[in-house]
Amino acid sequence: PRYPPRLRGGGPSACGARPPLSQSPPRPAAPVEGMSPLLRVLGWAAASAALAALARGVRLARGKGKKEKPRGGSKQYPKVRSESPDAAWTPGTSQPGPFKKPHQAIDPDDYASVYQLVISSYVPRPVAFVSSISASGEVNLAPYSYSGILGHDPPMIAIGCCRNARSKESKDTAKNILETREFVVHIISDWMLESANFTCGPFPHGVSEADVAGFTQQPSTKVGPPRMAEAAVQFECRLEHVVEPENAAGEKNTTIVLGRIVMFHVREELLVPGAGEGAVPTVNIAGYRPISRLGGHLYGFVDSVVDIPRVTTAQVQEVLGKPPAQA
Repeated sequence: PRYPPRLRGGGPSACGARPPLSQSPPRPAAPVEGMSPLLRVLGWAAASAALAALARGVRLARGKGKKEKPRGGSKQYPKVRSESPDAAWTPGTSQPGPFKKPHQAIDPDDYASVYQLVISSYVPRPVAFVSSISASGEVNLAPYSYSGILGHDPPMIAIGCCRNARSKESKDTAKNILETREFVVHIISDWMLESANFTCGPFPHGVSEADVAGFTQQPSTKVGPPRMAEAAVQFECRLEHVVEPENAAGEKNTTIVLGRIVMFHVREELLVPGAGEGAVPTVNIAGYRPISRLGGHLYGFVDSVVDIPRVTTAQVQEVLGKPPAQA
């Protein structure tokens, strides 16, 4: 892998933005009176070629000259690596990192805030794009990278909703979930990154982020909050537990909600049939294209994957020097 990772010059849909007026390609001139049909065709062809060349120049100037990765369900996206980073590794052999200096101990109690350390070290994180609804029927939509799947039987999702650093008030998401005990989690894919990111702005209470950002709301099956049609995978959830840990000063700055998934919604194009009758389907990562949250304002993309099989009982017994188990 390449380190440091390549920084993209714009969001995945930035190439669709119109160039400034100063860069806008001129329209071809109208054909001159009396011009022969052949000359007219040649003139229009030359004008089209000039427009195409100018458009390529604009894309290059904006950092879009490189060939885009295949999209959708292409077999090249993400790239499937033929082997792991250290395919020659053998059990019992250390795999040290490319470092020379020792670890540095960092005590969170020594700092007023460890926010930047937390978000830059615990990476990558999936982003829970949460829709909720208040008791009065107001819809809220916001992304949370303090999130994760906690189990499958039952399927559980955890979301950490930090309070406002200044006012110490709970976020609308936490308030709504505590009021109605229902919410919907969406996973952000690269085609919706900009609009999803826009919803985390400091909008006044009562403003629908879904409407402002342009999301398409659709009714859920088992819960009240709506689903966003742009998201390829959606989880309808009901609240199971709430945890509000206290800091050293006795303040509760985070509301952690544990929700049970009561319904999955997956675009049919992404579903891969399960192996065997009655087996649950899986989701195709190539078409899913989920993004992850890193430190600062950085987001990560799934550009490559590697398939490493699980260690078998026979391999463990071989390493431990034990005879293989009898069938």
